[in-house]
Amino acid sequence: MAKPNLTDIERKAIIDELLKLSDNGVLPLGVYVK
Repeated sequence: MAKPNLTDIERKAIIDELLKLSDNGVLPLGVYVK
């Protein structure tokens, strides 16, 4: 599945969002960042 290339800023924003949603570093199933 091809994904568009993200800028570093966009990538960091997504990672930060995932870290906020994660529970002790583990993401619950079905979590998607918009």
